[in-house]
This record gives sequence, structure tokens and C-alpha cells, in this order.
Amino acid sequence: DVFGTDIYPIPDGKGNNGWIRGRFVPSAAAVGAFTEKLRRAVHPHPFYMVLHGCGILEWDAKAIEAGTTHRRPTFQEQQFMVLDAIVHGASGILYWGANYINDDSLYWRQIGRVNRQVRALAPVLAEGTHWPDARPGMQQVSVLGKMYKGERYVLATNNHPSQALPGWIAVPGWKGERAHSLLDGREVPVVDGVIRDTIPPLSARLYTDGTSLFEAFGRPAPAALARRPMRTLFGLPLKLEPFKNKSSEQIADVLKNAGVDGVVQMPHDPELVDA
Repeated sequence: DVFGTDIYPIPDGKGNNGWIRGRFVPSAAAVGAFTEKLRRAVHPHPFYMVLHGCGILEWDAKAIEAGTTHRRPTFQEQQFMVLDAIVHGASGILYWGANYINDDSLYWRQIGRVNRQVRALAPVLAEGTHWPDARPGMQQVSVLGKMYKGERYVLATNNHPSQALPGWIAVPGWKGERAHSLLDGREVPVVDGVIRDTIPPLSARLYTDGTSLFEAFGRPAPAALARRPMRTLFGLPLKLEPFKNKSSEQIADVLKNAGVDGVVQMPHDPELVDA
């Protein structure tokens, strides 16, 4: 048997959202909460989650005429809902209502983009070994750890509706001092067996210590990275974020995490400036 339920929380939880342990979840985090509820109810059976294929009331001709339909999810919301469902145990993702949108619409392309990411990750999810050693340091950060063909993968979601949270995730046995963040192309430090990142509210991260999925996620192969030109920055605005009130070492870390190859601090020379 396969079970499933549908949940459409965008934009403000007024779809078929509901109560989770007596607590209303008026955000995209309702998907993860509903998924967890279904997992407990049907375990050990597999289950699917049915998510937004259109905006709320886009199926209603009268609502369309009156202009009272709700907006469609953004790409980040769509990506978060899909990956949050997977983190919480969903075996598959379905969409309801896609027949009510045009197949050349922005939202249709966004659904396709998320689906391609999930498809690239599918072998890891379906064939990989569960890796329970991957553990988050914050209650509202959820993680799913997998090992596949000698590489480690961590899918993480921040379920807080408005607050960025430290994505400090214990990853004992991680290879190297960096985690490849596949969804956004960053390199994240791994210090003493802990991934150290910040995850924006209602957002997802996918980390790995391998390179097998680089091409699928649009990242250059390691050989190409070795040949790329060195990037150089001059004249940083130190009074503005993200550099404001940071030490030289902290600024260097910010730049390295953004992909800058090297950081050199030049001494201030009044004579050179005046010249």
C-alpha cells in the first residue's frame, strides 16, 4: 500500500492547511509538519506528498474573473516544500492543479527546475544508505543524511518562518574541510566534523563531500575549477554588510565562502593614497 496527503500552504496557510498537535502552521513549513504527521500515522508504509501545481483558486472560474485567486509559490518556496517533504520521509512528490496553468508559464518552469534537482538526487535518495550520524544543532533545522558510492550527502531545511538559523550540522567522517553546497554553488567550511553555515528561513541546503553530482547541478568539474582564472577584488566597502564591524579574519572567511580564491590585506599607506 502507498499512502498520501495533499497540502497547499502558499501564500499564508489558507489552503488546506490544518492543525499539527494543536498548533496552526501558517507558512510553507506546514508541508514538513504534515509530512511528519503522515509518516507517524502510516509507518512503515511508503507515502507521497501532493503539493501545489497551481495557485489556490486558480481552478475556480469565478475567482479568476473576480481576481481573488492566490499567488503561486516562488521558486524558493517550491524548492523548500519539495525538499522539506523529502527530509521528513516522503517517498514521492506529486502536484495537483498543474492542468490549470500554462505549460510556458514561469511557475511551470520552476516546477521543472525543482523536479530536475530531485531527479539528479534520486539515486542517492533511493539507493543510498541512511546516514543517521548527520545531526543538526538547531531544533527547527531538519536533516536527512545519506551515503552513496563512498560520498556523503546532507539535505537540510530551516523550518523557521522568519529567522535565519545556524546550519551547524555534525558530520563525523566527512572528507575534507569543505562541504559543497550544490543548490547554490557555494563552498562551506567543515570545522571539527561540523558543517558551519547559515540557512535562511524556509530554505533548503544540499551538502556533499563528493563531486559526482557537480554536472547535474550545473557546477564545473574539479578539473575545470583548477583551470579557472583567479578572481581578485579591490576596494571592499568595509562599512557595509556583510563586512561591517568584522575583523580581518572574519572578512577573509566571508570572501572565501563566496568563492574568492585568496585574500590579501594591504597595509594602509597615507602617502600612497595622497599620491
